Amino acid sequence: MKKYRKAIILLSTITILMGLLSGCARPTPISVAKNVVEAMKNLKSVDGATEVDLKMTFPSNPAIGINGGDLGMKLNMDVQSILAPKPAIHSSGKLSMSGPIRIETDTESYSVKTDGGYMAYTLLAGKWMKLASNDKKLNMDTLAKKDVYQAIVDKKIKASLDDKLQKVGKKDAYLLRVTLKGEYVKELFSSLGDMAKDISNVLDPDRININMDIYIYKDSSLPAKITANLGDLNDAKIFGKDEKNAAKIKEITLSMTVNSYNKVKPIQIPEEVKKNAIDIDGLNPENIPSGEKGDAL
Repeated sequence: MKKYRKAIILLSTITILMGLLSGCARPTPISVAKNVVEAMKNLKSVDGATEVDLKMTFPSNPAIGINGGDLGMKLNMDVQSILAPKPAIHSSGKLSMSGPIRIETDTESYSVKTDGGYMAYTLLAGKWMKLASNDKKLNMDTLAKKDVYQAIVDKKIKASLDDKLQKVGKKDAYLLRVTLKGEYVKELFSSLGDMAKDISNVLDPDRININMDIYIYKDSSLPAKITANLGDLNDAKIFGKDEKNAAKIKEITLSMTVNSYNKVKPIQIPEEVKKNAIDIDGLNPENIPSGEKGDAL
């Protein structure tokens, strides 16, 4: 009986070793994230889409003719990001608002690296505006950042891995469920553009948990899609100079999907945009022109 027991142990050991050598070991959140970090080393560009859906309660402000009530805001953007050698972003899509402030307009933006920071050009309500920033880092789409995945590897971010593979399009994908806190909350909002960045500036990221689902292509180990419901931001106050006049978030969700990697052509800002852009200090209601549809933003 002893010789059979030894044979069984030996056979089991060989089976396990063969599995490890053939790459059949069960994946873990850390192993998946580590593969993502490695796959991103030669990443030069990303083409994808971002959707932000924001619902809030807006206070009345007779001084500028706004009645209080529920306000909805949706932003749907196609985004092309150049990561190297010279960072640049181009996005285009639609911005729509419903409620006391109503608008539906096409929007487009360019962000390019400069010596002192970066310059952003934004089309809103039919007019181009430009805004210089002294930020040293031009924020890319969160899908293209290694920070989150490296943090999973370093066990700074909580993550779990679904047992079953998911489908993104026709491809198999791992599903990482991640909880973001602190600096990673700030990074998430910064990557979504000026509107979301303004939201993050009035929040305490250390008191916020954001649960995200991140889909990773099995074949390439590159991110495919992110979805998040930012429930912790409910009741946060934004878009106001004081407590009385600020709007209150009721619901905010976002999703990002990658269409392709390393296929984006060089991003050039049209000369007409540079020539006609209005130089502004910030996106305030007084600065922004009225749209062709609806009221002034």
